[in-house]
Amino acid sequence: MTKIPVGKTIAHAYRFTFQNFVPIICVMWPAWVLMAVIMFFMRGDFVALTQASATRNFTLLQGHLGRLLLSYLVIFVLLFMQITGLTRLSLGLPMPSRHYYFSLGKPVWRLIGAVLLTVLAIAAVVAVYALAIFVLGLVAAVFLHGQTAGAAKAIVALLTVLALLIAYCGMIFMVARFFFLLAPVVVAEESINIGRAWLLTNRNFWRIFLIVLSLAGPMPLLPQGNSPDQLLAFQQAQRAWQLSYMSRMFDYWYLVFPAGALLSVLIYGVSCAAQAFAYRQLTLGEALTPVALH
Repeated sequence: MTKIPVGKTIAHAYRFTFQNFVPIICVMWPAWVLMAVIMFFMRGDFVALTQASATRNFTLLQGHLGRLLLSYLVIFVLLFMQITGLTRLSLGLPMPSRHYYFSLGKPVWRLIGAVLLTVLAIAAVVAVYALAIFVLGLVAAVFLHGQTAGAAKAIVALLTVLALLIAYCGMIFMVARFFFLLAPVVVAEESINIGRAWLLTNRNFWRIFLIVLSLAGPMPLLPQGNSPDQLLAFQQAQRAWQLSYMSRMFDYWYLVFPAGALLSVLIYGVSCAAQAFAYRQLTLGEALTPVALH
């Protein structure tokens, strides 16, 4: 089984992004401009959503919900349009134009369909796991019936932590195996084949994990201490920051939007380039490889 070269993949991702910074902008700018326009003219709706989430007062969304749902749907499609275009560029496939990429054709909908199908597959696995844990919990309750209250609570707590840990690790494993090569598989092979993405990443999980960690960085950590008061203070500070950030973002949109665009070019470019390079490496020995290694 071919292995994904971690170092080469990371190096190629950054090299490709900086060498093709302008072509990446050309691919992204039409969809990104539309997204920025939507966010600007609907800033009141987005502020209301942030306030409702921060205060847990969802009555604040009255009169905003319909527009928010529509805007998120449009933004969702525009995001996948960018990913499709950048994946084509990263794979070296022909582009319809050197100056822009704007398409609502089959490749975009094919990728959206593949992602939704993958989400459903993962949800099905999670549902089966939850059902299995429920049944095992009933069985454990029968066996623990004769135990003392303290011993029973300790065993239940241990089993609960173990079940949650398995679920957390399993979710990371499935997301990495399914999603890392999903875009290049769908775009290059022009088919919704989530099984193909899963098979190509066989025995490559830790390599994918290292690549993603190096590109995305470590996950943010919770503050020191886990008492209820400390967690509540952290959550309140986080909500206050969200409200302040959303307000300042629209106050200084002329600075935030261009900076966000440049950051998006870097993040999307590096991500798509890494996935495309890994896909080419894993399919290099196949007779009908649809893309060239370059």
